[in-house]
Amino acid sequence: VGPRLRSADDRLDAATARLQHLAERRIEAAEAAVERAAWRRAAADPERLLRRGWSVTVDPDGRVVRSVHQVAPGTEVRTRVADGTLTATVKAVDADPAPPADRAEPA
Repeated sequence: VGPRLRSADDRLDAATARLQHLAERRIEAAEAAVERAAWRRAAADPERLLRRGWSVTVDPDGRVVRSVHQVAPGTEVRTRVADGTLTATVKAVDADPAPPADRAEPA
């Protein structure tokens, strides 16, 4: 085997090693991205929030109740908790007073 063939064989081995190394880095980066996405998804999981004590209340049309101004006394609402759903009738609506102007939330 001549020196040119050995040199070509060495270059091929080096290129193969570089490609293998690059492929391994790409796989590691993809695995890390999948792990980060799974963590973000788990952190935002509504069921996880329910297990922590939060609940979600919806009006008769299934819209999430975000404000006391969305319902009136006599409205039937459904509240989802970690282990099921509660159905209730609103007896009273008590809105918080408006915050002082310096503490008002931005629109």
